[in-house]
Amino acid sequence: MEFGNFGGCVTAIGRAPRVTTKSAHKAASDRSHIVGYATRWLKPHAHPKTGDIEVFLAGCFARSLTGHKAIRFLCGHREANLVATSADDLELATDDEGLAFRLRIPHTEMGSEVRNLVRYGQADQMSVGYTVEVDHWKTIDGTRVRIIADASLNEISLVECGAVPGTFAAFDDGQHKAFSSNLKMRFASYKVQRSLFALARAMA
Repeated sequence: MEFGNFGGCVTAIGRAPRVTTKSAHKAASDRSHIVGYATRWLKPHAHPKTGDIEVFLAGCFARSLTGHKAIRFLCGHREANLVATSADDLELATDDEGLAFRLRIPHTEMGSEVRNLVRYGQADQMSVGYTVEVDHWKTIDGTRVRIIADASLNEISLVECGAVPGTFAAFDDGQHKAFSSNLKMRFASYKVQRSLFALARAMA
């Protein structure tokens, strides 16, 4: 179910369809980047450890995205499976739907692993690792829901099955051209914000 304005529930929006390529040549050229949603806003999901029903409010990771802490891209939430960070090949941004990402796949062993996992559909969903800073509880249709308003984003992970409905990871090809173009503009905006925050701190 999906909560709308915390007043009730509506039918869930299904996960994004898997991407198929039109030719081997096009597939090879399109596999340098993957894009998708690391999480989605207002999507009720069960916390894998506590079982609590949670939802992320839009913009709850804003401080992390404008800060200078490197956010990691992992496989399966395993620190040993580090693929990239926001200090090098990972870009992050938010829109009305959720936390979006674009990863330039590095020429490393883990980069090759990510490419193959997405290519063969073995892992094409996403998950986030975070620390809650501000939250509150609300009973919605008889269910206690933890509403996360502010959280520190530590990492995003490529997973086989994500907790939050509607996440996905796919090669950045023609089917995602509009999505990718919108992300590029948002990435540029966040880079400007980080520069302004750094300048303000230096002048303080």
